[in-house]
Amino acid sequence: MNTPSISSAPHKRSQISDSELLSTHPSTYDLENEYPAHKARLYQLFTMIDKEYDRIYAENIALRARIGIAHTDPLTDIGILPSEVPLDGPKPGRKAMQMGQKLRTALGKRPPGRLVFKVGGGDSQRFRLENAFEGHRDGIWFVTSSGTHNIAVSASADQTCRVWTLDDGECTNVYTGHTGSVNCVSLSTSETLGDLCIASASGDESVHVWKIPQSGLSTERKEGNEEKEEEEITDIEERRLWSPLIRLTGHKGVISSCEWLSTSNQLVSGSWDRTANLYDVERGEILNVLTGHEMELTSTAAHPWQKLIATASKDCTFRMWDLREPMQSVAVLQAHEDTVTSVKFSNDKVISASDDRTLKVWDTRNMRTAYSNVRLSSPPNHFSVGSVNSLIAVPMDNSNVCIYDLNGQRLLHRRCHTRLATCTSWSDGSTLLTTGFDRLLISWKVSTKEKEEKA
Repeated sequence: MNTPSISSAPHKRSQISDSELLSTHPSTYDLENEYPAHKARLYQLFTMIDKEYDRIYAENIALRARIGIAHTDPLTDIGILPSEVPLDGPKPGRKAMQMGQKLRTALGKRPPGRLVFKVGGGDSQRFRLENAFEGHRDGIWFVTSSGTHNIAVSASADQTCRVWTLDDGECTNVYTGHTGSVNCVSLSTSETLGDLCIASASGDESVHVWKIPQSGLSTERKEGNEEKEEEEITDIEERRLWSPLIRLTGHKGVISSCEWLSTSNQLVSGSWDRTANLYDVERGEILNVLTGHEMELTSTAAHPWQKLIATASKDCTFRMWDLREPMQSVAVLQAHEDTVTSVKFSNDKVISASDDRTLKVWDTRNMRTAYSNVRLSSPPNHFSVGSVNSLIAVPMDNSNVCIYDLNGQRLLHRRCHTRLATCTSWSDGSTLLTTGFDRLLISWKVSTKEKEEKA
């Protein structure tokens, strides 16, 4: 069954009673919170407040558009011109959703409009807009990047992937082979498969592996005014990639994530069928099926140099799979009280983020207690860890992106999008890419040094 877009399923807290929560994690609640029922109720109220704020926010934009005033968010100084909202009025508000459920599709079928970003809000002097990439027709779920190749690849609910050049923001290729929302992309560095080999995971229950043609990295355009529009349309058609090199199947549900294993031609994918598949990409075969999660998988991660895999799930756990020996072992971490939305490795650390509004850093050599524990202001989505700076960039439902070090200290924050922020990717030590359901991929220049604040 094709799924037009992927969303997080309702939180487990909305599906079971407080007494069942107590019986599920008795030791956790007894130690950490004397009143678990009140805590669960507070989370529910906070979520209701967030939904009401979004409704009022959309109505406010519509009213300002009707009287011809460009909207400016006082917290972020992100201006939205009236073209964002049609004069016949939007249909604000969202379909009733169970508590904590992510958006299923982008808001409305409105023209994208033009957004104007101004300096201001949060740590804007050290978290500065560099470029905005426009082209997707629906919310963007995921982004990955390569500073070496100077490209970024985005995955969207509009069923496409787009390849961008980082220096000028040009879209060089559009992959249109999927028939469902594209929920994740991963770049391969394998010498066997060659450079610029991409895997994309989709709601159509398949992973596609495809390559960027070298000729697609640069495109000449005519400059005549009369021919410009026709040339742009022709360029888009020429840049479309229709078919994958190989289609990996085997899952029986939406595929939410995929990632290449380091220095190999193997790939791991996670699905709503509660399993993760390990593939040999060259042969198109499933090498292993990782089972054990009780609910849908939300994220998968591969260690940068060891054969370790982490999988995160809506069952409030993440698992560490050690595939270095013929007899694989698995460690189950019941570290959170809600859906674990994302998991990543950083050298000898593994980081997990959850809809319980926490982010935890763990030492892979001692997983009994968290190395650091961060309390977030909103549920997080797909964060990234810089390979150069080891900083964690966390996108959240409230449109903010916060940057932390591995010790859990918050260094910077800013509201980066006008809808929920879905993913981040470090292209180098100072350039951060963020995506959101405002259909934008945005490049930011980040400085964590106070002395550069006035640069």
